[in-house]
Amino acid sequence: MSKRKNNPILDMYWKKQDNVDDPPVIPSPASPTEIIEDQEDQNIRKVLKNYSYQKNWEKSFNWLYYNIKKGGAFCKVCEKFLSSNHSALQKSKGIFICTPFINYRKATGKTGKLLKHANSENHAKALALNELFLHGKNEPIHTQMIQQSNSEKLQNRINFSTFVHSVYFLAKEEIPHTTKYEPLLNKVVLKQNQSLLEWMQKQSDRSNYMSKNTAIEILNCIDTVFETRDSNELKNKYLSLMADESTNIKNICEMTIIIRFVKDCGEIRELFLCILELSGTNAETITETIDRELKKRELDYSK
Repeated sequence: MSKRKNNPILDMYWKKQDNVDDPPVIPSPASPTEIIEDQEDQNIRKVLKNYSYQKNWEKSFNWLYYNIKKGGAFCKVCEKFLSSNHSALQKSKGIFICTPFINYRKATGKTGKLLKHANSENHAKALALNELFLHGKNEPIHTQMIQQSNSEKLQNRINFSTFVHSVYFLAKEEIPHTTKYEPLLNKVVLKQNQSLLEWMQKQSDRSNYMSKNTAIEILNCIDTVFETRDSNELKNKYLSLMADESTNIKNICEMTIIIRFVKDCGEIRELFLCILELSGTNAETITETIDRELKKRELDYSK
């Protein structure tokens, strides 16, 4: 081959011609070390995926989003409506509400944290509040005021039911309600129910429902409800009576009246009617007392 002149263009041409007849370069098979390193890279990528937030989760859970500043996942609905709800924060430990969710390895699956939150009581409550919020935007002011009033009534009933359950517990366990009602609320109930405590703090000092008089009134109301229910159930029924007279620890004569009757379904039921003091234990006094109690409840025992 003749000597080439020092020309860049010719040099590129001759270099291309020199490589025409060269055999194709066949890549050598990967060594075992390279294969192992590739598998390790795949495993690392898989592990990193399990320990990182996946954007595609938001397709299945439209309430989910990632907060870059806080470095974790949150629920948009719960964060908006439950951030000041102490009961919800206590149940969930604030996860998805004010504390970022970062346990991505356990996020998905049938027992995953995302599905568990979606089916939780807190999330359902937040969705309901969000629905009311969206609905209220299109309502007139007076309608919103009525709805707010109804919401307050419902909240008052929920809170007051706690007092009823407390009195009922004391009565059922034969614990003196006049002396143990207030300690039960202060030392047990209010420490476990932050929302009830906040509600009570908004009430006036004269209507905080902590006194023994409240417990007595609640018991009287329970008695009235039971009497009305039992009287309605016993009307127009064939019934039998059982009365038992005894003396209590104060040496006062008392009588217990129990009624047995047949329900509409054919089931036989026994019902405690009342316990009352007797002025005497002779037959006439007992008969008059039974007659008076039955007539007071409009029960016919002549059948």
